[in-house]
Amino acid sequence: MVSTELLEKLVCPVERKPLSMLSQEEADALKADLVSGKVVPVGSVDWRLDEVTGFLVTRSRKVAYPVVDGIPSLLPDSRIVLSE
Repeated sequence: MVSTELLEKLVCPVERKPLSMLSQEEADALKADLVSGKVVPVGSVDWRLDEVTGFLVTRSRKVAYPVVDGIPSLLPDSRIVLSE
């Protein structure tokens, strides 16, 4: 989980807009979509899905970023495009 204080300071590195945490149910659904291949990260990633503790999502809910062991991975290649 990302602290509220940190979350207030984080923005999407691509869109430059605020991020919020997905609920646990939404995060579990996104993990299932990643496993099935329904969605994929934009580039090569340096994290494993079993290390992902949550996801940050843009307000438009079009892009998500993994939180790995409590640390947001905000590299553009780590982003997961949820919809165009």
